[in-house]
Amino acid sequence: NTLCSAVVPIFSASPKCALTLTSSNRISPALGMRTASTESHGERLRVGQFNLLCPAYGVKWGEREACLDWRSSDEHGGSNWEIRWPALLRILQTAPWDLLALEECETTVRPALEQGMASLGLAFEWFDHPGRQDAMMLAYSKDTFALLAVAKRGYPPEMPKTTTGRVDLQHVGTDLVVRCCVTHQQGNNSAQLRDLFDFACDQTDSLAVTVVCGDFNEEFDTKTDIDPGFVTLDRNALAGEPLVSRPPHKQNPELNRSGKGKVDYIWVKSGDKVKAVLERDEGSRSAIILSHSACTETSQWPSDHGIEALTVVLENAS
Repeated sequence: NTLCSAVVPIFSASPKCALTLTSSNRISPALGMRTASTESHGERLRVGQFNLLCPAYGVKWGEREACLDWRSSDEHGGSNWEIRWPALLRILQTAPWDLLALEECETTVRPALEQGMASLGLAFEWFDHPGRQDAMMLAYSKDTFALLAVAKRGYPPEMPKTTTGRVDLQHVGTDLVVRCCVTHQQGNNSAQLRDLFDFACDQTDSLAVTVVCGDFNEEFDTKTDIDPGFVTLDRNALAGEPLVSRPPHKQNPELNRSGKGKVDYIWVKSGDKVKAVLERDEGSRSAIILSHSACTETSQWPSDHGIEALTVVLENAS
C-alpha cells in the first residue's frame, strides 16, 4: 500500500550489549581536529547531506549551476551534468563517509552515482519520488555497517508526490543500531515536517541513535528543538564555515522563491543508552567550504546547495 510505510527486513539485530563502545581509527589523524574544546571518546560516524541539483530540474528551472551556457533562466544551453559531476564527486572525496544522504538524484545519472558510491566504498538504497522526476539516495559505509531494514513513506498520504527514505543499520564493531532518514521537504509545511519525524521515530526502542538528513527548504532556529530530542550542529563562522547553504544569488528574494539561508540539515537524536555528541573536524569542514565555492568546470557552485557535514560521536549515556 503506497499510502503506508513499506518496511523490508534484511536480518535481525544481534542482542549483544550495546554499551561497549570502542574508539574507531578509520578516520585519519589529519582529519581529526575538532571544534569542541575537549575531545569526545566513542564510536565516530561521519555524516554528509547534499542536494546534487539533478539535470531535469536544473534545466526546467534554468538554474545557472546546472546549465552549459547560462544567460537567463530561459536561455541557458541545456544540462551541464557531464562536466559538473566530477566537481560534485571531488567534494564527496574530501572526507570518508559513514552515512551520506543525497537529494535530487535521477535515473538518467544513476550509473554515474553508482560508480561514484562504489569508489567511496559505499553501498546505497535508492528512493524514487512517486510524483517527481528525481529520487534520493542513502549511502552507507560497507566497512562500518550491515543493512537491517529499508523503509519509505510517501507524502501526502492520500496522493503521494514525495517520499522519505529510511534505513536501519547495525554497526559492525559494536552491534549498535543506527537509523538514518533522507528527505526533501517543501518548506514551511508543518504537516509534512510532522509526518517526517513521526516516520523517523516509529519503532525506535532498539535504536542507539536516529539521524535525519535533508533539504528542508526553510531555515530553522536551531536553539529550539525541531522535534523533541533532535539536535544539530550550528556552523562556526570563526572556523571559516559559511552560515548559509545556498549560493549568494539564492539569498535574493526577488530572484529566488525557494529556500534561502541555511536549509540543509542533519538532525540527530540519542537513544536511551547512548549519548550522541556532535562535532565537526577539518575533513567535514573542508567538504563544506569546497561545496560553497565556484568550481573550475563551471565557474559556479557545483550545486545550488552546499554540503552539510558533521561527526556523530556515540558515548555511553551513563
